[in-house]
Amino acid sequence: MAQPIFKVGNTDFTKYITKLQVSSNDIDASNSGRTKSGTMRRRRIATKMKLQVETRAMYHDQMVALQTAISPATISVTYIDPRYSTARTATFYGSTINFSEQTYVGNTVLWGQTTFSLIEV
Repeated sequence: MAQPIFKVGNTDFTKYITKLQVSSNDIDASNSGRTKSGTMRRRRIATKMKLQVETRAMYHDQMVALQTAISPATISVTYIDPRYSTARTATFYGSTINFSEQTYVGNTVLWGQTTFSLIEV
């Protein structure tokens, strides 16, 4: 059985992840589509993965570390690929990051659940 893993570069963020939704997306050639008779002509040129990530509440310094890790134009991410049930490392870019509410516990900043998407390059 595969163990949970979610790493960005060499930094392990597994303990902060509460949900990881993985989807496989086909990229078709520009000449794919239906003919006049309705027959589907399809030529898949690639399959790319999309990761939708949800975090638990985090202290401010933990959120800064995650935000810093996923901010570059492209990043290396290691996760469990359901197609193979093993860890896979691939290059992704970050999409929308939804930061949740910011709360205060004494002098400490705490961020609630945050979600973001990563799309394979």
